[in-house]
Amino acid sequence: MKFVFFDLDGTLGYVSNRRMFTKCFIDNLVEVALEEIKLSRKVIAETFLKVMWDIRMNPPLTRTIIDEFCMQIARKLNVTSFVVRKIVDRYYNERFQLLKRFYAPMDGNREIIELLLNENLSIGIATDPVTKAIAVDFRLRWANIEDFPYCLITHGENMHAAKPHPEYFKEILRKCGARAHEVVMIGDDLLQDISGAKRIGMKTILVKTGVKRSISVKPDFEVESIRDVPEILMQLKE
Repeated sequence: MKFVFFDLDGTLGYVSNRRMFTKCFIDNLVEVALEEIKLSRKVIAETFLKVMWDIRMNPPLTRTIIDEFCMQIARKLNVTSFVVRKIVDRYYNERFQLLKRFYAPMDGNREIIELLLNENLSIGIATDPVTKAIAVDFRLRWANIEDFPYCLITHGENMHAAKPHPEYFKEILRKCGARAHEVVMIGDDLLQDISGAKRIGMKTILVKTGVKRSISVKPDFEVESIRDVPEILMQLKE
């Protein structure tokens, strides 16, 4: 084992109300869009959600997630890509910070990362790459872990597939020059974090503080909190 990748939301960052976090994310994005696109709120919101679902199921591969999102939205709403880019940029620059009220550091996150770095492990942030880089930077800051030398931070401007598609995890390997058996993926969601990683041969650790799902995926290890992660990683390193 040489690389450890952590999911962000729900794993290193505590989200107090996931439903409201997601609702506010969409509502604020739609509010900005309504200033530029003369369609109903319902049509815009449903289009945003449908395009993101389609991208999850059929990753663009030749375009980044953000590029694909903007292209598809422009086509479906019959506006220019320039207009969609303006909406996306304005949202992240002006509105995304409103989500801070739902976000806090997960207990012990800094000391765990410091410990693993001191063990000469390469640490990455494998968050679902559906936002611009600035949004990931904000969340790392809110989680008080923005200042570490990560080997990779995934976001919608540098990734070409989203979770849980296996191509997302394969791209992590390519970007880091890693092989699957050298990587441990840690996350709180069986579907998003564990299933795709396992399919390409990564070791996986499920942190049982997050989303509860009834799917037939079994992680290699399960822990009650991220504080239990270092002990398992030290065993794998031996």
